[in-house]
Amino acid sequence: MNEPVTLSDVESQDVVDINKIATEAQYYARYFRHVYITANESNGRAINEELFSGPASNKANLLGALADFVYINGGAKIDNFDKQKDHEFGAWLCCTEDWTEEFKKYKILLYPQQMEKLSESNDFPPIIQKIRCIIHELGHILMSPPKPDPEHSLPGTKEYLAKTQSPTNEEKAWIFTFCFFATIWGQHAFQIREKGDADNTLIAWV
Repeated sequence: MNEPVTLSDVESQDVVDINKIATEAQYYARYFRHVYITANESNGRAINEELFSGPASNKANLLGALADFVYINGGAKIDNFDKQKDHEFGAWLCCTEDWTEEFKKYKILLYPQQMEKLSESNDFPPIIQKIRCIIHELGHILMSPPKPDPEHSLPGTKEYLAKTQSPTNEEKAWIFTFCFFATIWGQHAFQIREKGDADNTLIAWV
C-alpha cells in the first residue's frame, strides 16, 4: 500500500509561476483571436465555428491558422511522423538541423497512428488531440525550450528529438495550453453575450 502524500511532499516539489505562464498564454491567445478570427475577413468566421463545433469537422481552417501561428511565434513547422512505431506520445518536439543555442529551431512532430490508437481505446477524437498537442508543444518552445537529445536522431536526417522534459516543464506547457484556450473561450463567451446569442462556450471541442 502506498504511503499517504503529505503537505511537505508537495511543498518540496518545484513550483511554477502560474501567473507568469497564464499572462503569456493570455497574450498569445488574444493575438491569435485578433489576427486569425476578429480581423480575418476571409475565413475568421469559419475558424471560430470550428473552435466550437463537434469532432466530426476536420477543422481544416483552424489547423491552418494554428500552423501559421506556431511558425510565426515559435519558429516551428508541423509535420506528421509515424516512422517510430514504438512512440507512445501524440506529439514530440524535434530540433532541426540548424538548431543552435542562440537560434533554437524546432518541428512539431505529430503521430497520427498513436492518436488513432488512443482514440480507439478511449473514444477521444484525434482531431482534438492534434489541436491540443500543437499548443502544448508551442508552450514548451515558449516556456522552456528543450535541447536536442543526441541519442535520438530521426532516421536519414541530422535532426534530433528534443530531450525529455522535467515534470515541472510539462506542467508549464499544459498550464499554457489550457490558459490559451480559456482566454479564447472567455473572449467568445463575452461576444456571444453581447450579441444575445445562445452561449455555446461549454461545448468547445478543443
